[in-house]
Amino acid sequence: FIFFGAGRKVTDDFHKKRARDLTAKIAFLGPSFIKLTQVISTRADIIPPLYLRELSRLHDEVPPVEFAVVKKVVEAEYGRPLGEVFEDFNTKPLAAASLGQVYKAKYRGEEVAVKVQRPGIHELVTIDLKIINRILDVLNHLFQSYQLRSLQVVIDEFSRTIYEEMDFEHEARN
Repeated sequence: FIFFGAGRKVTDDFHKKRARDLTAKIAFLGPSFIKLTQVISTRADIIPPLYLRELSRLHDEVPPVEFAVVKKVVEAEYGRPLGEVFEDFNTKPLAAASLGQVYKAKYRGEEVAVKVQRPGIHELVTIDLKIINRILDVLNHLFQSYQLRSLQVVIDEFSRTIYEEMDFEHEARN
């Protein structure tokens, strides 16, 4: 407690509830925050273990984008209706991640996986990174702590690599 004395004592159950609430709020904030949390949730030096366990759920439990939106993205990319490109396209994603989703489809008689990027993700990530960096600047100015400096290092690295991860053509070449 910064101004008036010792901190309050809270139970593990209290922290578990806060960790669940935090995870839900991060999922609501969207792909940039989910992806950043996935990176941070590997750093036990920044986040307490009880929170790490809950936040790590965002590795596997990212809410999918509705298929109607995904269909528009695919049709815009190919410049024609989905049915003209694929013989079959499963409307339920095999996986939903922070940056995109993977679908099972049939193309020229062959089963394929189609990875579809979340719409508007590039612009959203750019805006989110600006917000995150401004918040960290203020926090670093107000509070000097090892955890904030560590978090700044993680954010800086994340800022450099996230755009590569959004380049699915680069990913396919790798």
